[in-house]
Amino acid sequence: MNLNEILLLITICWSSLFVLWLYIKYKTRNLPTFEQALSMYAESAENLSLILKEQSEHVNKMIKDLERERDKLLEDYDEPDKTLH
Repeated sequence: MNLNEILLLITICWSSLFVLWLYIKYKTRNLPTFEQALSMYAESAENLSLILKEQSEHVNKMIKDLERERDKLLEDYDEPDKTLH
């Protein structure tokens, strides 16, 4: 074997070890099970629905306040014209 073949063999061995190490790291990562992931999703969906409900209540309150303010302004315009003749 010449030097190029030896270097190629060493490179292939180290590359194989690196790929094997990556595969082991990939397989041993801590992923939740399907049931755990589903329960986490359900909990976050419930939290999101509560937040959306609070926001919609706040928006409805703001709409009612603005409608009251609009009605007050319209009452002022509904008065007869008070100009001097």
